[in-house]
Amino acid sequence: MKKLSSIVLVFIFSIINLYSDDQFHSKYKDWEVKFYPKMKVLKTITHGQVVWGNEFGFVKNQTNCSTEYIWFSISSYEKDIDDVKDKELLLNFNIDSKEYKLKAKVSFINELTPIMKIVTFTRIEPKEKFIELLKKNKSIKIELLGPAELVKKFDIPYESFSLDGFIENYTKFNESCKDLSQLNIPVKK
Repeated sequence: MKKLSSIVLVFIFSIINLYSDDQFHSKYKDWEVKFYPKMKVLKTITHGQVVWGNEFGFVKNQTNCSTEYIWFSISSYEKDIDDVKDKELLLNFNIDSKEYKLKAKVSFINELTPIMKIVTFTRIEPKEKFIELLKKNKSIKIELLGPAELVKKFDIPYESFSLDGFIENYTKFNESCKDLSQLNIPVKK
């Protein structure tokens, strides 16, 4: 059952990139929360500090507010980037010099322009300890570590993200899953 819901979520997440129909949107500092009504999906993200189009955050389906996944997308200009589709890469999450290494499978690859593609990892369930560490820090760096033959397919195999506004937007992300009207309420500063 868990495998089936992962497959369904990957399908939903791939559709998100094709149809950005977010009618509800909230932004505070470097983070934002979006709701995609056709898929009933919420996403809270921040943009990369190296490449603005790269994203880090979390997604969940409104029909199951208790399950969320890390969302990490990174771009590449390399012509053979499609070779990483469905492959597993070792990622390093560095938060305040604490490193968390884990393997993650590429969920999908979308063409942004004829020469640039976006590679997205989504099937990563965060641990509470990870979330708490994000809440206590100012930035996170994510690096692709291996295998080397796959990492070389990324022109910039790392990204840094600000955590300024994370606590407020993560809270709104969770509250909005149960009550979408929360997206219309300004963040309490």
